[in-house]
Amino acid sequence: MAENARLAKEEDIRNVFRTSYTWSEPGPLGLKLKDRISGMGLMVRSVTKEGLPDEIAGLCIECVNGVNVSEMDYDDNIAQIKGAGRPLTIEFRALGVEEAKEVDPIGNHGNTPRT
Repeated sequence: MAENARLAKEEDIRNVFRTSYTWSEPGPLGLKLKDRISGMGLMVRSVTKEGLPDEIAGLCIECVNGVNVSEMDYDDNIAQIKGAGRPLTIEFRALGVEEAKEVDPIGNHGNTPRT
């Protein structure tokens, strides 16, 4: 039974949706970001700039120019993004099954969104 649960979790990890986007020009990213309830990592609350893929809304930021930021707090994530310059490539991923349990019905995780 435990082996089946472990295999199911590994399968879930492999099947998580991932995508990336590269900003080449300076200026705002066009994303509204929020803390995850765990206090580690950021989620994209919404996309505010035309031309960005809508499907990144609701995804977690995983890497900034190849640096894994998924376990960094809000301030460290923002510092990594601001310090990266351009071109800036951000890798996004969907929440895994266990992580999705964090999300409350109104989607704010009890946190105040930051921009």
